[in-house]
Amino acid sequence: MSNIQSQLQEIVPRAAIYKGTNKSIDSTVHKTEYVTYPSNLSHVLEIGATSSEQKVHFHISGNCLLDGKNSYFSVQLKTNKWTSCLSGDISSLFKRLTISLPSSGNQILEDIQEYNVLNSMIQHMSGSEKDLETNWYSGQSSMVGNTREENMENSRLELNWNPGTDGWRTYTFTLNLSGLLQHSLYLPLFLLNGIKIELTMSSALEALHWDPTNESDWESALRAVNHRFPLSEDDIDGMDGSDVISQQLKSVYRRGDPDDAPNSLTYTIRQFTYHASVIWASSEYMDRLREGVNSSNGLSLFFNTYRFNIIQPESPYVQFSFTEQLQNLRTVLMCTLMDSHRLTQNRHSINFFSSHIDNFTFRIGSRIFHRVDNAQPALAYVNTLVTMNRFNRYQANSVTFKNYNRERNVHIFNFERVIGDNETHSGLDTREGKLLRLELQFKNDPLLELKRKDNSVISTLRRGYSYNEVKVYAFLRFTRMVNISSAGIGISE
Repeated sequence: MSNIQSQLQEIVPRAAIYKGTNKSIDSTVHKTEYVTYPSNLSHVLEIGATSSEQKVHFHISGNCLLDGKNSYFSVQLKTNKWTSCLSGDISSLFKRLTISLPSSGNQILEDIQEYNVLNSMIQHMSGSEKDLETNWYSGQSSMVGNTREENMENSRLELNWNPGTDGWRTYTFTLNLSGLLQHSLYLPLFLLNGIKIELTMSSALEALHWDPTNESDWESALRAVNHRFPLSEDDIDGMDGSDVISQQLKSVYRRGDPDDAPNSLTYTIRQFTYHASVIWASSEYMDRLREGVNSSNGLSLFFNTYRFNIIQPESPYVQFSFTEQLQNLRTVLMCTLMDSHRLTQNRHSINFFSSHIDNFTFRIGSRIFHRVDNAQPALAYVNTLVTMNRFNRYQANSVTFKNYNRERNVHIFNFERVIGDNETHSGLDTREGKLLRLELQFKNDPLLELKRKDNSVISTLRRGYSYNEVKVYAFLRFTRMVNISSAGIGISE
């Protein structure tokens, strides 16, 4: 692998090479510019509480190279409620990301399922407390404050109360989990004959948090947002019906009266666009790339991506075999999600991770990796920090009550011999029958309450745990290779 990769770097240079000013680079790069690629949406797309498999796609092509790291998406978003907010950040809207080759029989280059869950997991573990607080107040991420009412008030206001834009909010973002779109090398679009980026949208039930009790009337709706209007009690009491104040609000924000009907939440998107940073190179440089394709080895591009597995426990102890045959398995990321949260409108569905795992162990062949204990989460959290190369750093180890109760429920296990070096291939080889196996022990503890003499409950000391109320979401992070040769385009992993 390393030999082919070094050859590629000589032919398709890293992005930093193009940012110089010497004459050789100036003569190679004719120009760099942003090109907008609209989605397939002709107007707007409305998605309801039970909508599924609604898809948006982009065709990205041109006789150029794509600088994915400096490219981004923009979309306008609007909901039909006054008090809804994103379940996580803007990635809450995206259930699945698929990148394919339309000119090669729609061959799939990258496919990340449960994108919104994975993105929330990584953000929980990667951001410092300051980052998480800042993102929450800007409405981009729920991270720290997803159960704190004062924070949700700001997020509801940010998403839905946008004067002058008819209630629409514009978001810009990158799909930073995509190994292809975030690659340090430029992607030769002209050699791939273009790519197709397809996003499967989440239902409103999953993408948004909304409590119907907040919209029983205008008083409850205004109470649920930090509206900052100097309204008196008489103003609020008189807002139902044809009141002047409520009519003005509905006219400005293009939204009806508060409505608490179950499953009535929808969101609408429009003007979904990919802003591609593209590079137009000299004909001599393009010819060198074509010569590389026609060589014996062709051109090979390595990138890291994710594969999703779901584990449904049928007993407190589970043995699970991953069927993927991978040449370079780097890490496994796991969390447990409760069905009651995923299917309830007034809960954050994609990032309220539960602490149902007691311990887990990985095996491959006769080799047994160390057991990770999560009966008390401190040991499991240290294992995750080591895995992410963040252990023994001041900020990472300054864990407060605000973020610790969420981070402890995301588990990451690293199989690399060289942690933190994405350029080496030091992960696990699960080919030729050496499949990775996972042994999971779930908590199965009864509810523990503090009671008075008459059996009335004072407080819950420990919530009950049951293996059959959760599912395990497991993501394998591994290396894929795209080879472009005269024989065609091949994918291996």
